[in-house]
Parts: sequence; structure tokens; C-alpha cells
Amino acid sequence: MAKAPPKLPNTYYRVSVKALVFDDQQRLLVLNGEGGWEIPGGGMEHDEDYAACMQRELQEEIGVAVTAVGDEEFTYRCSTQAGQPKIAIAATAKLASYDFKLEKGITEARFVTLEEFMQLTFQKSEDGVQSYVNRIWKRRPESAMDSPMYRVTARALIFDERMRLLVVEDNDGRYELPGGGWEHNESLEQCIAREIKEELGVSALWVGKLWFCY
Repeated sequence: MAKAPPKLPNTYYRVSVKALVFDDQQRLLVLNGEGGWEIPGGGMEHDEDYAACMQRELQEEIGVAVTAVGDEEFTYRCSTQAGQPKIAIAATAKLASYDFKLEKGITEARFVTLEEFMQLTFQKSEDGVQSYVNRIWKRRPESAMDSPMYRVTARALIFDERMRLLVVEDNDGRYELPGGGWEHNESLEQCIAREIKEELGVSALWVGKLWFCY
């Protein structure tokens, strides 16, 4: 009888990196191996960042060097072949060539269209990746209501000469930074200036650049 994998604390995950490699026809590279199809990539080792992991894994799997690694596009939850929780980090990559030398256990490398991607049977360890098809091909949903809607606000960081930060108290007795909802026809600076005028009754003489989002 196969030995069950050790039970991990519920905050621990196996982390893998997946390469989104497209050809000049915007077809995505996928690999076929034991148990079905997968996006190229694999487990991140302790001394690696995601770019180093991707370079090593693709060299091992398809025998080709990675020449560029893009920013993280999205992450998704799945599980290892042994059933342990896993988080996969997907990022774009460019290859030195398409002259693949496949690792033992990988039987085929193929570029597929979005429609072909949705027809593939993926490995258990890639379960759920097809639900990210619009993120992979960066397609907008047919309806804006298909995607989450967020209320966006702009907040002002106002300091006095002693570097004390200004906060305001709302009707429920809670404190917050001055500011409010960012309207569709406004720039960030216009939103800040309007909200300060409405809330504090004074004019903003100067508005800086975006500092951070939360």
C-alpha cells in the first residue's frame, strides 16, 4: 500500500512556478506526461527566486534556455500528485529556441490555441488551471459583470511640520485617512482635491504622485 503523504500545517504549501510561453501565433506551450497535460515548470527550491526556478525547470524539462522571464501574471491553487496543497505562480517567459529535447517522462510538447487548451485533459497537479484561461490569454470577459467589481478610493497623506499624519473621524467613531471615492471622470489629483475640499473645507495646494495601493 502506498504511504500517505505527511499532513502539513494548513498554512504550508508546495510552491511551483509555471511558464507561459507563447509562439508568434499566440499559442501556449503545454507538455504531455504522466497523467495528462501541464504547463511547463515545477517546484521552487529554497534558494531560488521564481525566475531562477523557471530557468532551471525548463532547461530540465525541454532542454532549452529561458532568455527572459516576465512579471507574475497570476497564482492558482492546486495539489501535488501526492495530494498535498500547492500554489503555482504563472509568469510569461521567452525561450532561446523551440528545438526541444524532452525530459524522460514527457512525451510531447505542443503549442495550443485557447480553444485547444480548453479541450485538454490536465494532470491532477494542474487541476483548475483551465479556469484561468482569460488570465493566460489576457482576454476581457464578455460582460463586465463576469469579473469582480471594486470600489476605488483615493486617500491623502497629509503631514504637519512635526511629521504627524492627519486622520479624520467618521460618523461611527472610526478613524481614516482623508479622501473618498474616485469618480469616473476624475484624475487622481482631482479626486484628492475634491474630497479634501468636501471633508475639510480647505483647498489642496499640491497633490503628489501615487505612493501605494491597499
